[in-house]
Amino acid sequence: MPLHKRYDMVRLLLDGYFQGYRRRLRDKGLEMDTDELWQDLMEAALEADRKWPDDTGPDWERAILQNVEARLQTM
Repeated sequence: MPLHKRYDMVRLLLDGYFQGYRRRLRDKGLEMDTDELWQDLMEAALEADRKWPDDTGPDWERAILQNVEARLQTM
């Protein structure tokens, strides 16, 4: 799969996750700098993608989101 398409898939996957996360923060009355958060989480998602040897699929999505969630826990 071409690299730019893979990047777009990572971005779309993270976007859905990120929107839900922002909604949960708003529901709790919390605000944060979402631009910086987006960059940090995108970095985590791309890091997981670079380590993934196979093509995309459900296991790939799980690996990406696990890395993103791990990054969130360290913040």
